[in-house]
Amino acid sequence: NSATAEATDAPQAFTEEPATAETQAPEPAVATHRPRASTMQELIESDHPHLGMNTQVNGFLIHGLNILERGYIFTCMIIAAISAHLIDKRYYHAMFWSLAAALLTFLGLMHAYQLMGNQIDYLLAFTSPAEGAFAWRGYSLAVGYMLMAGAFGAIGYLCKDRPLHAEEARVVALDEIDETTGQER
Repeated sequence: NSATAEATDAPQAFTEEPATAETQAPEPAVATHRPRASTMQELIESDHPHLGMNTQVNGFLIHGLNILERGYIFTCMIIAAISAHLIDKRYYHAMFWSLAAALLTFLGLMHAYQLMGNQIDYLLAFTSPAEGAFAWRGYSLAVGYMLMAGAFGAIGYLCKDRPLHAEEARVVALDEIDETTGQER
């Protein structure tokens, strides 16, 4: 049969060669097997040393990514507002934004989540997680935001008598400036 002859004469994608000492890799002395989990929930709930809350994907902690993902718009806006007020040395404003972040985190609108298999959902305050779900509330982060607010309030209190910038130390009225030279009269 010519069809059979053509099929057997065609180059094979996979060929079997006898294993030799040069082609066979040595067995590792210590097993480096990492267990496999089929869902994120199994990864996070695992008690294996390579898994659990320290599970990484491309160098990022899965738990940390889930924390930041929940309410990320609020998180980005609030962290940007805090940073802007700190740059402008408006410590009391930064304190109030930190308190707002603490409140939103306590209410579950930021950083809290429940994980059921691979499905991530919000976990609002005063609600119960779904049965069998991994649940994480951001109370420790809310405490962190409150500590930030306390630090910003203390810094604001200590700096309240200082001028914001050197050029604001002396306010010059417009009628005291010479229009031709731009210098004070």
